[in-house]
Amino acid sequence: MSSDVKDVTQFFGLLSPTNVSTEAIVFNANLSGQAAAAPQDIVAAPIVNGDIISEDTSLLMQTVLVGVISGIIGVIGTVVNILDICVFLKQGVTDSVTISLFSLAIAELGSDVAMVWLSICFNPWLRFSIDLSFDSIDIQYTTACWPHICLARVTSWITAYISFERCLCVVLPLNVKQIITPQRTTGIMITIYFAMMLSVSPVYYATSFGPTFKPKINRTVIGLIYIPGGPALIKISNTVALFTQVSSFFIVIICTVTLSQNLMMKARWRMDAGNVNAAGGKATSMERDQKVVKMVTFIATIFLLCFTPCVFHLLMELFIPQYSVAGQFRNSYVICWSFMKTFEAVNSCLSIFVYYNMSSKFRAVFLQMFCGKSADLVKQKL
Repeated sequence: MSSDVKDVTQFFGLLSPTNVSTEAIVFNANLSGQAAAAPQDIVAAPIVNGDIISEDTSLLMQTVLVGVISGIIGVIGTVVNILDICVFLKQGVTDSVTISLFSLAIAELGSDVAMVWLSICFNPWLRFSIDLSFDSIDIQYTTACWPHICLARVTSWITAYISFERCLCVVLPLNVKQIITPQRTTGIMITIYFAMMLSVSPVYYATSFGPTFKPKINRTVIGLIYIPGGPALIKISNTVALFTQVSSFFIVIICTVTLSQNLMMKARWRMDAGNVNAAGGKATSMERDQKVVKMVTFIATIFLLCFTPCVFHLLMELFIPQYSVAGQFRNSYVICWSFMKTFEAVNSCLSIFVYYNMSSKFRAVFLQMFCGKSADLVKQKL
């Protein structure tokens, strides 16, 4: 163990390797959405760690990424999404696109708030305090971790829906208004929220808060307790979370590739067929299509880059049995999880730039509300 890591570990009050192992396993089980074993079970049957990453390094990365960086990003994302929601309300949530983006902003706002609370619970001054009457890591399990998981999946599926809607606009331009209506979009948004909340309901049925003995501090505090058979119920939510995240991720990829290809094909067709009257008009049409392609590529790149660590993490957990909170590679598992949460928080912060560039209405209202520009002046610049 390097001297820097050791110094930080000592500061956190985790000098004892036994304490580090016990704390890390319980902590990792809670943060991941997996069922945590009772502390006494862990002490009685310690897990052999064959990971190349030490537990001290893993703990340090958890604290820095989740306890500090993700919290800062979450605060920024909260402000950004409040601005988004204000603009959409001022603009009027009436058409399908605005309804989808407004629903996405609400999901990202909730996800950011949960991330901020998650980061607070991970803060070393709170997490390792022996004076608190509750275990912050246990408390965050159902008040921060799973709400964030739920709303992150809502974000993924709304993004998938927006990508699918845009794909239909290119593939079926004449029928899309009959297929995608504001009423149907509203119904789909409500369905996505309801389905994702239903998918995490087993967690809240299987767990509750109550007196829990913590061997590390040798006292009883308010912590997480499970009903009989609770861990098995939580596995249901874990499975659904994995499926919903991976499936929505690939839907975004397929729709974005299809959309980009169709736009480029139609742009070439206009140029070859001379589908415009003047060379200037031809160039303008081509430039407009290229801007749309770049915009879609930009939107997809942000989402895919930010959620690739999540998909990678889930697939590794699915196909490598020892890659788990209680497996041989548990330290690698936790570090990957920490990066995953940080990137998910980054995705919410970038939404305002996507909206600003993809919607002229959003840009006009934003400039009018927050930059003090008149509507006429904004329209002239647009």
